[in-house]
Amino acid sequence: MKERLVCQSIIGKNPHKERVMTVDVRATFINPLLEFTSQLVTFCVEQPPGSKLVYHTKELGVRNVGDLPITARFSIPYPFCIMKGEIALANMVSE
Repeated sequence: MKERLVCQSIIGKNPHKERVMTVDVRATFINPLLEFTSQLVTFCVEQPPGSKLVYHTKELGVRNVGDLPITARFSIPYPFCIMKGEIALANMVSE
């Protein structure tokens, strides 16, 4: 990515902006290197009508294998949720 930044200023009583400096900025973005313990997580739960809904879990580990630190955000659609230990990070709702 390449961009040009232009710094302008109003100097003295002159009401017009004057260019102070121009700087070319170049950046390279690197894809994060993540390692997953499994490439695919599948669920199949058959539940008889009227039975109580319970959690069914599968573990998935994610590890940063790159040199740069990363921040990740995971979005899980209902009815799934992310659990850390015994704590669900999304409310399970049954109807």
